[in-house]
Amino acid sequence: MEHTKAFDFTTLPNRNNTGCTKWDRRTDAEKAADIVPMSIADMDLCCAPCVMEAIEAAARHGVFGYTDAEDVYFDAVMGWMERRHDWRIEREWILPENGVVPAMSVAVRTFTEPGDGVLLQSPGYPPFEMMVTLNGREAVFSPLLLRDDETYQMDFDDLREKAADPRVKLMFLCSPHNPTGRVWTEAELRMVADICRENDVFVVSDEIHSDMIMKGKHTVFAKAAPEIADRCMVFTAPSKTFNIAGLQVANTIIPGADARERFAKRMLADGVSNISYFGRQAVIAAYLQGEPWLEALLAHIRENFEFFKNWLHTNLPMLRLMPAEGTYLAWMDCRALGMTDAELERFMRGEAMLFLDEGTMFGAGGEGFMRFTLVLPRHELEKALERLLAAARIRKIV
Repeated sequence: MEHTKAFDFTTLPNRNNTGCTKWDRRTDAEKAADIVPMSIADMDLCCAPCVMEAIEAAARHGVFGYTDAEDVYFDAVMGWMERRHDWRIEREWILPENGVVPAMSVAVRTFTEPGDGVLLQSPGYPPFEMMVTLNGREAVFSPLLLRDDETYQMDFDDLREKAADPRVKLMFLCSPHNPTGRVWTEAELRMVADICRENDVFVVSDEIHSDMIMKGKHTVFAKAAPEIADRCMVFTAPSKTFNIAGLQVANTIIPGADARERFAKRMLADGVSNISYFGRQAVIAAYLQGEPWLEALLAHIRENFEFFKNWLHTNLPMLRLMPAEGTYLAWMDCRALGMTDAELERFMRGEAMLFLDEGTMFGAGGEGFMRFTLVLPRHELEKALERLLAAARIRKIV
């Protein structure tokens, strides 16, 4: 772990009583047992020192008024996308938002009408369906295929059939994919683009995990298929990359002028006209100074994945991790246990005291799976797995 010595990935921050969504939702028994939750996708590590220093300096300024993105902000975003993703974008393409999920809602209301269909893939990130249905649209699912119990693939025949429905006006693409961890290839992205272009379906590509690549290379959707650039938009954010989700800042990147104007008007109608004061400072610091920390973090996450996979192979070989390509989310296949989803949840949380995300929350195709967040100190991962092994022994699973 030589590469991580410059940064601290061994200290567990105390997040109790901070309003932390995943920590403060634990039961009293879990809190008493000091259980580290591995559910919601944020990190149980401190964020990059450069970000903390920028936030501290901004706090000392003492005035936290209305804040706009300006040249230094846009230059930071543009530079990051070119350096990390080989995608040269224009300043006017960038519309800052308060988060990716709010941007999803704006996209639904911009590019569809009540009753229209929105194409989603399943299993998938729950807020996609939530933003569709809460806005009075219909979620239309295309299931991912699990080939040889090893690799998730898109069902392009099904995708083409669903996209051909004249009610379907929009598609949400998750790239890299949450929860399965797939990093879609350029060829796969071009297939999606061809299908959606042929059927006049607007594509929203959620690329919030695009910096968290464990294996392979992330390709920006709009770069993979420039012929559909006028009919797509890309969501990015530093929130997963730098552990700053609570600062409520994201960027929508929309190459097409007409789509961008429509989206901007809808944002304004929703009351979005400024950005977070602290979010601005964090974006600039992260994108201009944060790459050394990110590279060390990625090495730490890859090592956690490798440790987890090897540990399961040695101790609980009936449980399998899907190949770690992208995101810091481990998607574990528990179907060999032969438990119902309710039994699996009781076993994991009630007996092993693992606070995880159940596969069923990701919709059809998530049955029998559990999702772990692996951005935490190694010693905490080891403690969690020892609890899992102890519970399995009590159950006589091993």
